[in-house]
Amino acid sequence: MYSASNGMKYGLAVSKSIGDWSDTSTPISVSQTYANQGKTAVFRYHLSNLGNSVLGRTYHYKTLTLPSQLVSPTTDGKLTSNYSWTAIYLNGALMDNLSYTVPDMAEVAAHEFGHAVGLSHRNTQPHSIMCQTAYGRTASVPATTDAIAVNHLYN
Repeated sequence: MYSASNGMKYGLAVSKSIGDWSDTSTPISVSQTYANQGKTAVFRYHLSNLGNSVLGRTYHYKTLTLPSQLVSPTTDGKLTSNYSWTAIYLNGALMDNLSYTVPDMAEVAAHEFGHAVGLSHRNTQPHSIMCQTAYGRTASVPATTDAIAVNHLYN
């Protein structure tokens, strides 16, 4: 579910990022519907000012009922327990300052969605959407290896 007060542009970026994950040569099934039962994961996108250098941030929570306990990752990015829902924050102010286009924003949203489904950074692999931009990411959409990693986590 996309919730933001200022922008169709950001909604288009979120939709594109989800489509990019679904369009890999090893597809994963992703939808934009809000569900809160069974084994369905809930992903919420928000616009937020995260400071001058952070484009996006993802938080995982244990239960669907609020208040929900935050699941903290280890220093290498591994999650310490299962989670029920994820909040993905995109830094709209910074992306506007950097004149990001919808595809640029979709790249950030796709990277954060990778975290939402349990992937950590792959900073030694610039072809992966999970490589941080500061480490020279060349990928603009999820690579097949990214989708394989997601499918490995859930199969």
